Amino acid sequence: MLHDERILKNKFAYFFTIVFILGWIIYYSVFAINILLRGYRLAEKYVKFRSFAYFLNFTVFVLLIVTFVHIFKESKKIFIYLNITSFLIVILGSLSFYMNYGELWKTYIKSFLITLRRNRNT
Repeated sequence: MLHDERILKNKFAYFFTIVFILGWIIYYSVFAINILLRGYRLAEKYVKFRSFAYFLNFTVFVLLIVTFVHIFKESKKIFIYLNITSFLIVILGSLSFYMNYGELWKTYIKSFLITLRRNRNT
């Protein structure tokens, strides 16, 4: 049972955090299971960053589990682990974007920045 001095004051915040973390754990556990048990490998376009991508994926998976445990401990470390995990997920997304759109990287970044500028002015 949650006590009155809990970190996240609202019950919905706990529920949302648990569902959010659990969703990401499921996503990264599928990757870990496919690599460890089924012997899957990353696509050939990721050869350059293969070990870095594996390391980041497994690190994110472990940090998500640690974050999930700290939610139920009601520890303030949840925010540290959640921020580190979010940062690593952004790095993985950027790596994936770079590998998928390698030569068009500059074009997409310019169009993204122009879109941000237009939205800011309106």
